[in-house]
Amino acid sequence: MRERENPAPKTLLSELSKPFARARRRYIKRKYRNQPRFRAFPGVDGQVLDACIAHNHFGAYCVPWHLRKRPAARKVFAGTAYEEATINLMVGECNEGDMVHAGTFFGDFLPALSRGVESGAAIWAFEPNRESFRCADLTCRLNNLNNVQLEHAGLGAEMSELAIRIADEGGRRLGGKSHLLAESYEDQAAGVEQVRVVTVDEAVPAERSVSVVQLDVEGFETQALAGAMGTITRCRPLIILETLPPQNWIDENLVPLGYHMAEMVDRNFVFRI
Repeated sequence: MRERENPAPKTLLSELSKPFARARRRYIKRKYRNQPRFRAFPGVDGQVLDACIAHNHFGAYCVPWHLRKRPAARKVFAGTAYEEATINLMVGECNEGDMVHAGTFFGDFLPALSRGVESGAAIWAFEPNRESFRCADLTCRLNNLNNVQLEHAGLGAEMSELAIRIADEGGRRLGGKSHLLAESYEDQAAGVEQVRVVTVDEAVPAERSVSVVQLDVEGFETQALAGAMGTITRCRPLIILETLPPQNWIDENLVPLGYHMAEMVDRNFVFRI
């Protein structure tokens, strides 16, 4: 019988390295346990949607890969929700009415809002950034949200077409921080694209009852509210704003209807009657 060869003797260095290797594996496992298990490939065509899927207790989300470190994305990757107190407020106030939700981003509010409204109510959602809109549309499909009316458009005081800044001067895409520009830009300007702008009063049919208007439109709240005054006057909804309009505008347009700034939720300003 052939004699079995003796294994190579274990060195002190190899024995000492094992605990460090195990500790390193545990660290990596902890650090990346909530991260997607795949990576986007750099250099893909700009028309290809570079995104991944994340989940929380409300549903599934299509998230732009390059924005995975933004607060809203990090929340869903961790299995929680961004500005959940605001979501709960909106759902609690909707009663049997519709919601207007602008600044939809990748749709991080949509599964919760869609399932929180009464049967027959609708979510009128608006997102001007093309990439974010595509992700929000897929979020709706992933969750089968049939009561969400999602538009690739910004909200303003009148129907028009405006430029939207989608990337900074260094080329870093802004995602949820994309914002409409009052000044005109060339179609090919770096980091800028053209987008359709609509008004709430024209986008939401007059026969619909609106209970909540929530605007996260990166400083364009005054214009968006101006285009919603018919709906606001008719329905007297709860109004939630990320950025306040000038005080004189509030005094001239909202105060006569009985509105006052009642509270702040997740750094959003809440107006009630």
